Amino acid sequence: MGIKLMFSSAFRSQTDNQTEVLNWSPSNLLRCLIADHTTSKDLILPQAKFSINNYVNRSIGHTPFEVVYGRRPYTSLNLQPLQLSPRPSAAGLDFLEYMKDVHAEVRRRLFLSTKSYTTFTNARRKDKQFNSGDMVLVHLKSERFPSESFTKLHTRRIGPFRSTN
Repeated sequence: MGIKLMFSSAFRSQTDNQTEVLNWSPSNLLRCLIADHTTSKDLILPQAKFSINNYVNRSIGHTPFEVVYGRRPYTSLNLQPLQLSPRPSAAGLDFLEYMKDVHAEVRRRLFLSTKSYTTFTNARRKDKQFNSGDMVLVHLKSERFPSESFTKLHTRRIGPFRSTN
């Protein structure tokens, strides 16, 4: 799928807020559920997990549960005894094809969603070209320094310096 793991931290101007938005929904859900049950928070977590896994995601068009298991989760309204067949049937093959279709649709929707996020984000970015002799600031990254030697109180930029090409 071409997905790269990107680490981000909250309340940093360098992040794209997508992670924060993703975390707001469960936070709001937990806040609403726990409001009346402050002494039994641990009993509310399964309800919250079920709600999150049963909610249709806008980007992929399916619930997370459906993407993994190929069906919507059973609720108390549709639980019935299951009939067991002695061996896999044509329904098993149909299910396999359905799962392939669901995963292909999820890949397609994720691609389109990522493309729209990329287009939106890149619309606000400017391509900066520097010529030899321009004055520039150098951005310092903590990864380039020994651990514990670069703290959040250190200067993030140094300069200006004259650029060389």
